[in-house]
Amino acid sequence: MLHAAGASNLAVIKVLINSGARVDVVDEGGETPLMRAAANEDSSVVRFLLQLGVDVNARDKDGGNALTVAAGDGNLETVRLLLNAGVELEARDTNGQTPLMLAAGRDQTDLLQALIDAGAEINAVDSEGETALMVAAGNAPVESVRLLLEAGARVGDRDKDGETALMQAAGSGDADCVKLLIKAGAAISDRNNEGKTALDLAREDKSEEVIKVLKAHGARR
Repeated sequence: MLHAAGASNLAVIKVLINSGARVDVVDEGGETPLMRAAANEDSSVVRFLLQLGVDVNARDKDGGNALTVAAGDGNLETVRLLLNAGVELEARDTNGQTPLMLAAGRDQTDLLQALIDAGAEINAVDSEGETALMVAAGNAPVESVRLLLEAGARVGDRDKDGETALMQAAGSGDADCVKLLIKAGAAISDRNNEGKTALDLAREDKSEEVIKVLKAHGARR
């Protein structure tokens, strides 16, 4: 059953069920067939398992559920199916990241929007102290950052290294994101635990455009 779900083989799953196989089996890591199926772009097995009434909120040994899998793999249709089935929004993976944080690192604003609309906690922090905004600022397009800011993301939060979303954006060379965060009130002069500012990180990244933006807004060191 687990293998068939992971392979998104609905025909085999139906044969197994007709032969008496259980749909609530788990592997040694606590993964269920629903979790295995949630990793696939094809949502047909997830839909079928939900119709059978499987536990949508089952957790693996790391604390994740089917939604953390689907969000992390960018499977929007499966995310929508799970949300409609009442899945827990704040389950966390082995790094303490919620589905929203996992989605924030992807170039999929529709996925991010679906989780925001469902009521995901915008300012939750992972095991490193990072928020979804920090993840997006360092990895995703500026529109993802905009969505999170509009949903109430705090620009001044810091991770365990003392870094802010602005520092993440500056260090990744994203000038548009830097502009947006400054407009939202991000402090340009903040320093991380190593004493570095956003400007320092932009210089390390050799991002002339970001350096220009920061200096235009008063950054000096």
